[in-house]
Amino acid sequence: MYATSTPEANPDQPVKIPWESRISRAMKAYDGSIDFDDWLNLVTTKRTDTRTVEIVLSGDRAKAFEYLHQIGLPADLCTCGLLAGKMRAMCAITLLRELYFNTKNNLYRDQNAFHHDVSLLNHFLHMTPDANLFGEEIKVIIAECEEFEQFSTAIVSHYMPVNNFVMSNRIIKGRVKRSMFSEFYEAIRHHPTEPDFLIHYCIGFLDRLFYMDSRNPYWNETTCQKPLRYMIRLFTKAISDDHEFVKEHCPGAFYKFLGKQQHFLEPLFTKYVMRKIYQAAHQNWTLTQVKDFLFNFQFEMGINIYVYPVMFRVIYNDIIHHDLRWTMEHADDAFDITLN
Repeated sequence: MYATSTPEANPDQPVKIPWESRISRAMKAYDGSIDFDDWLNLVTTKRTDTRTVEIVLSGDRAKAFEYLHQIGLPADLCTCGLLAGKMRAMCAITLLRELYFNTKNNLYRDQNAFHHDVSLLNHFLHMTPDANLFGEEIKVIIAECEEFEQFSTAIVSHYMPVNNFVMSNRIIKGRVKRSMFSEFYEAIRHHPTEPDFLIHYCIGFLDRLFYMDSRNPYWNETTCQKPLRYMIRLFTKAISDDHEFVKEHCPGAFYKFLGKQQHFLEPLFTKYVMRKIYQAAHQNWTLTQVKDFLFNFQFEMGINIYVYPVMFRVIYNDIIHHDLRWTMEHADDAFDITLN
């Protein structure tokens, strides 16, 4: 477990500000005058700036669309999700910039605000179990650095053998990948009825953090949006009733997606369905109740489940005497799943 601070006022939480003021503040942070990715790459773009924009894009839809219209971008859920995903992928880098410039220029209002940012950075980077010590080390390192790139390299090299900015950036991104899936789970919880937002949220963080390059001709409706839509449907349902399944299988599903693997979704759905069947058996569901669940689930997910009646009955009746591993091993004998 990595230590986290508990400041009296959490500066990372949205405060109650009139929407007109929020849009105005977001316009000051990013007004669309340069490409969004170029803006994220600017060393002057800090965590406060991205949070200001992110709060607008993730909030009231009419106001989010108003902001997008003002900066000259398509006012839709896809754009909201894409920009939000890109900003989330950059959270550690922008926070590192914030820590450097605020500490260097004595801009933190108090130690609570500083330690909050330190703990949040440690949450993303997993540098040390002691967030307080991490904060003291950051102060010393900042005092010795004249430029942000020098600080970014020094903070990483303090814990591992790194001697250049490019390599330190890669390590930071690698560490953030571990936390990005937790951020994705939170996005699912906050936007469960907005699949277009979530699909493009994924594209945004996969582009920025996993080097997907969605502009590559390979990625189209069939190879990109469709599999992501299936993944989001499944994980949106699973996160409310089987969070362990999401934690266990979500990262692997994304890596298979990025690796352009074919037919990785059917086994994913099969594992979830067999877990539900295993749980149903231990909750004394009747065979009819289980079949009703499968019937409804296939329409909800947009898949086809073909049950082998005789073997399904035999396996279901035996599950109560076996563990989950045995249940999984007999999935192919019980039913078959295909995508629509």
